[in-house]
Amino acid sequence: MPKDHNYMEILPDEVLCMLFDRLDLDSVKAASRVCQRWKTIIFFSGYVDRFMLDINILNKATTRKQQEERQLKRLIQQVKQLVAQTQRHYRGLSLGIEPMLEYQFPALWKAIHPKITQHLRELELDFIESSMAKIFPLIVEALPTMQHLQSLNVVDYGYNRIYQKKIPTLRNQSAMHLSMDCNYKFTVDMPQLQTYDGALCALLPPDNSSEPAAAFEKLTDLTISVKGWKSADPSIFRRMPCLKQCDWNVPLDADLFSSMSETCPSLTSLWFSKTLYTSDLPYLKSVLKLTQLRDLMFHRINQDGDYSGGTLQGLDFSKLTQLESLDLGKTVVQTSTLLNLPKSVRKVALHIDHETERRLIDIITCNLQHLTELRLAYYRAQPSRLLLKSLSLFEQLEVLQFSRCHFTQSSFLRMDAPLPRLHTLRFKRCKLETKHLLGLQGKFPQLKACEFLKCFVMTECDDDNEYQSDDTFESGDDLYSEDDILGSYDSDEFSEYTDSDEYQYDGSDYELGYDDYALLSALADMVP
Repeated sequence: MPKDHNYMEILPDEVLCMLFDRLDLDSVKAASRVCQRWKTIIFFSGYVDRFMLDINILNKATTRKQQEERQLKRLIQQVKQLVAQTQRHYRGLSLGIEPMLEYQFPALWKAIHPKITQHLRELELDFIESSMAKIFPLIVEALPTMQHLQSLNVVDYGYNRIYQKKIPTLRNQSAMHLSMDCNYKFTVDMPQLQTYDGALCALLPPDNSSEPAAAFEKLTDLTISVKGWKSADPSIFRRMPCLKQCDWNVPLDADLFSSMSETCPSLTSLWFSKTLYTSDLPYLKSVLKLTQLRDLMFHRINQDGDYSGGTLQGLDFSKLTQLESLDLGKTVVQTSTLLNLPKSVRKVALHIDHETERRLIDIITCNLQHLTELRLAYYRAQPSRLLLKSLSLFEQLEVLQFSRCHFTQSSFLRMDAPLPRLHTLRFKRCKLETKHLLGLQGKFPQLKACEFLKCFVMTECDDDNEYQSDDTFESGDDLYSEDDILGSYDSDEFSEYTDSDEYQYDGSDYELGYDDYALLSALADMVP
């Protein structure tokens, strides 16, 4: 058999896709230029789902001259030409809209819709100090024609009050996920909707509508993250018969919450991501009616006028016999609360201080030794010898997280017996003498690497890269910020990041002038 035979040619498409999966995106881009077959697989098959087309022209501008209206018109004309030539069916589109683009956006959108939008499964719109009232109606008008759309995400970073002559309805027959982080007023007609994040009142029928209210029969995940422009009728939850998860990220409305507890008995996950007050506690007893709950989280409960933390006294969680995860945030935990936890609980997060430490440790070591996950927040303090020595009693523990704690290099040497099953040790917003903590291998034999999230490290070493420390604390960050939830499960991950599978464009397919290069780089790879 000839030595120079190209065996890659006989590999099936499925195997080539597996090989492409192991490449970074720049390498995949290079692979698309090897031959017509590879280009077809990468950009004209389902593999194109790996990429998202990112059009954010002004963010790529490098000079003030490039932002002049005449220049923008010329550049948008070039963008239109590029869109007209492309044959690729991108299924993800991200649009960044800034004030300088407002007057030119209709021309840009005309080039994109329907040429690009007819194939979209995901659409992301970022309004950066620009007017949603002027631009978003164009998107609303086009939504019904996007027959393959599955996800629509809209963010208005200005979050300004918006004047609207009318309240439009977002209509789409295929969309399953909708997120509206903005003050724009709208209603929703999406019968396939499964997850929703935004103002609850947007799910009400339009004012003065003669049609019956639409039922969201497939809605399972609800995040109430925007305070509504009008009150929501408590009966709204009757139109969500399959609701499983709810994140209450606005001030608690007693009537609405009571209605949800009565009409959504199948709820399995409930988060209170905003501070509650003692005046809310009587209504929280409705939680005990949700007997199917598996995941329950409180950000914090404050005494009215007192920001030191409140209590959950009077709530008997023993009735929640399916509960697996309980996050108490920054809440003063009463002895009775932990003593009455159901045996089903496997994950606990709580705040500890010097006054409550011994009492809480005694309770959790006696009653919760079966835990598989424990998250502890020490507010600006070092875990005591008592706590570290007590950890060895949790023989089933697999995940251990410390938040806002102080650690020296030898802190874990104070532990007694090892934790044989622990595979994740996470430090979040902690202050550490070093990342190279002594005794970890002996105390946690299954641990491969520690995780450091927004931590302040006093001494850095050259080989710190062996740890997962991409989110290390930087100057300007507040190590003790109160904005995030102390012990909660991934509820404060709002830091900026780039999707690892976001397609990167460098414009190398074109001979562009220097001034145009940065502005058009996001689109320069579209032409086949």
